[in-house]
Amino acid sequence: MITEDLKYFEFKKFPHDFIVEEKLWNVPSWKGHVFYVFFEKKNKNTFDILKYLSKELNLKRKHFWIAWLKDKFWITRQWISIYKRTLNSRWWAKKFLDILSKKVKILKYTWWNELLKVWDNKWNLFFLRLRRKDIGKGISKNYNQKISEDFFKKIVEQCLKEIKENWFPNYFGIQRFWKKFSNPKIWKKLILWQKFLNDPLEAQFKVQAYASWLFNKYIVLRLSEWLFDKFVKWDILVDILSNKHPIFRLYLSDTKFEKEKFIVSWPVWGYNLVVSWDFKIKDWMIVKFTELTPALELELEILKQEWLTVNVLANFKKFKVFGIRRPIKVIPSDLRYKWDKNDLLLMFELPSWSYASVLVSWLDKLIDEKLTQNLW
Repeated sequence: MITEDLKYFEFKKFPHDFIVEEKLWNVPSWKGHVFYVFFEKKNKNTFDILKYLSKELNLKRKHFWIAWLKDKFWITRQWISIYKRTLNSRWWAKKFLDILSKKVKILKYTWWNELLKVWDNKWNLFFLRLRRKDIGKGISKNYNQKISEDFFKKIVEQCLKEIKENWFPNYFGIQRFWKKFSNPKIWKKLILWQKFLNDPLEAQFKVQAYASWLFNKYIVLRLSEWLFDKFVKWDILVDILSNKHPIFRLYLSDTKFEKEKFIVSWPVWGYNLVVSWDFKIKDWMIVKFTELTPALELELEILKQEWLTVNVLANFKKFKVFGIRRPIKVIPSDLRYKWDKNDLLLMFELPSWSYASVLVSWLDKLIDEKLTQNLW
């Protein structure tokens, strides 16, 4: 489906090749009773920082509030928040900053009137360096000719323009699938047999990965059926411009929706928004379907391929799997690029539920397709 093993560029070769910066719906502005710190970390995951703070401040994990987890090995910038009363009873804000600064770089701090929540992370800003691979020999082997760097750059820019103007598949990135737990058959057995491992958290992660793998498989099916850019009856669309909380709408043949605003969604198992034929809309009106439509046929096809029944889907909840319906495609905001010799520098914003690695993988795929068309 997707991979970070690119054909034309090296991705994430060095930590400074991948920088991600968390953006919030509301920017804290020195008012309130919650202390906010924006920090930069490298070679540490978010849990490492939380464990360190808990130990040094003798506080429980629940005292620290974050919007999202960020990658371990690259440069990441994110927010953390804590109640003022917690600081007053244990350590003052300055002491908190002193302790945190021993592990990360403090970028700024402020106050706000609410603690951070997951949905506060509206989007992420990315700065990427894609290092050009020496592919001249590889191309000549396949097509008995070489391509000039100018021609290659022209192709890349065409692909970037296509991504900027069109949606790309909203796959889960490969980091969602732990390398040592990369076998979907193992994950599926947990669901079919409800076999709990010795470590419940490990089981939860595996089942969550399987749910994500099913989502990626659905996108592949949708692409193969030429339905990626179309709405079909009983598709459940998500309003991607809604503020914070997603708003879902049912698509019927006589319904009109703006394709720039609404996108087809698909369930990530384990939430109260389940399969299309038994779905709770945001206002909690239950919709029951009695006819088979293309939207239902696609979902049933996935279940058939995986030997899953509707009843088995309830087992995802037993593992406390979480996740709402997810858009099947996404478009980057403010996509910019420039060349540094032969390296490609990218800057763009993506919603918090999307992966930069998928955009890069899709770019590599488009480049390969266009080079193939031009070199034949």
